[in-house]
Amino acid sequence: MKKKQMSKKTRNIIIISALLVVLASGSAFAYYQFNKTSNDTPNYSSSDTPNKTPAKQTPSKDVNNTKTADKPSSDNANSKTKETPQYSDQDGSVSTSASTSSTGKVSFSAIQNGSNVRVNVTIHQLWSSGTCTLSITNKSTSISKKAAIQTMPSYSTCQGFSIPVSELGAGVWKINLTVTNGSDNATSHQEVTVQ
Repeated sequence: MKKKQMSKKTRNIIIISALLVVLASGSAFAYYQFNKTSNDTPNYSSSDTPNKTPAKQTPSKDVNNTKTADKPSSDNANSKTKETPQYSDQDGSVSTSASTSSTGKVSFSAIQNGSNVRVNVTIHQLWSSGTCTLSITNKSTSISKKAAIQTMPSYSTCQGFSIPVSELGAGVWKINLTVTNGSDNATSHQEVTVQ
């Protein structure tokens, strides 16, 4: 029996074709990973290191505080607005909002996590008491929730808002957040898409 041998030319064509396929696949993968990383990766500070996947952001809206900004305060010197990084679970929809006031700053993210929309609030001051009021509206439907303020080591937060998607339904919802501590308050709002 004779062994069938491929000609040298056929063998070289097969090897070159295989190398081109591997090179094209590797290039496409690297291009996708580079674009995904540069567009979706937020900047982390040393205190924010969540274990969640970054997600798409929608534009945020800033709202002025109900107190006048003319009042002298030591906080006015640090009144630059800073966006906080936003995260989403695998199927989540994310929005961000940050608001500056003369007495403090509040930012929040709204994340759809499966069957709930979770709203995480950061108050960039140490407030030991007060109330967070959340109002979420779509057309004629409005839901209002309240939570107490909780002090963390370097900031304060609301004790949490989790709204079942079954109460909301699909669509674009406007979220209004008001945080009050005595006579100090801050307000922020944004929209989130519920799926």
